[in-house]
Amino acid sequence: MKGWEIFYHSEKGFLTQENEGPRPLLGNEVLIEVDEISVCGSDLHAISLYKGEYLYLGHEWKGRVVHQGMDVQKLSKGDIVTSGSVIGCGHCHYCQDGLQHYCESSIRLGGETVGALAKYLILPESNLVKIPQELESAAIVAEPLAVAQESLHRLSSIGVAPHGKKVIILGGGAIGFLTAWLFKKKRAEVLVLEPVAERRERFKAIGVEAILPALALTDPSLKNSADIVIDAAGDFQSTKSAFAMIPFLGKKPFTALLVGKYAREQVLHTSLFRTRHCRMIWQDGLASHTIEEVFNQHGQDLKKLKELLITHQFQVGQVREAFEMAKNRSESLKVLIKLT
Repeated sequence: MKGWEIFYHSEKGFLTQENEGPRPLLGNEVLIEVDEISVCGSDLHAISLYKGEYLYLGHEWKGRVVHQGMDVQKLSKGDIVTSGSVIGCGHCHYCQDGLQHYCESSIRLGGETVGALAKYLILPESNLVKIPQELESAAIVAEPLAVAQESLHRLSSIGVAPHGKKVIILGGGAIGFLTAWLFKKKRAEVLVLEPVAERRERFKAIGVEAILPALALTDPSLKNSADIVIDAAGDFQSTKSAFAMIPFLGKKPFTALLVGKYAREQVLHTSLFRTRHCRMIWQDGLASHTIEEVFNQHGQDLKKLKELLITHQFQVGQVREAFEMAKNRSESLKVLIKLT
């Protein structure tokens, strides 16, 4: 059972490495053949920063169970599965409760250890979510939508609900798009700030207004108008971070949720945040049961969301081209790579 994996080398680009196939499974582990992955903005972020030889990419994926360890109880050969990006040990109390992103021994799909851009993937059963058969064709959207679902959980943990609230989302990429869709569904008044015209145009399909970021700072009706500000942009592909805009967008008081990733140090003007009575919370990773919630609560919407989200599709031999297209923010929103 031969295998292969594709990794990124900072000087040579994408390289394919064949191997002897998967190692023997531990009792709680599952062997999966990966069917497809999609390119996330955090993959592009990682590539832009990486200065080494082995960066394994891919954390939005789905695949088919090939074999399972003797202690696996809920999955069997042929099941279609996925997972979140944070992979827990499978044994601690966090993992047993489905909170893998809190596991102290966790690793990440997409790093120098493991990625889903490979023929085979071995993960503990506790990290895996079985995909309902009727949703298999659109399941690749589940993990990024679960990021938006996790945002609801993070806000709920401090007693904040989006219903009836003014929500400003920084960034119109895939996460910003899905967060806008979900929060609108939860009866929030949603406004997206996005500099790329083609991406702003895409929000019309979900009935959400998207404008240039500068307008939110110059229009008196928008400045300091939000109950909730969600940063889904970070500082990738931008010399000025969206972080600096946050205190000028929220009313007194407001909540800021930071989902985007940051590579550079950020200057926090505490007086600006303090005088706006800002409550700031961070989001990193998600629980496996959040993906299950996506299938249970939004399963009927996944097919339509996939049609809106996936703008380009490539084959496994076109990985370099796929990632180049994903960098093109005016043409792409989410890029899919078929591995089988």
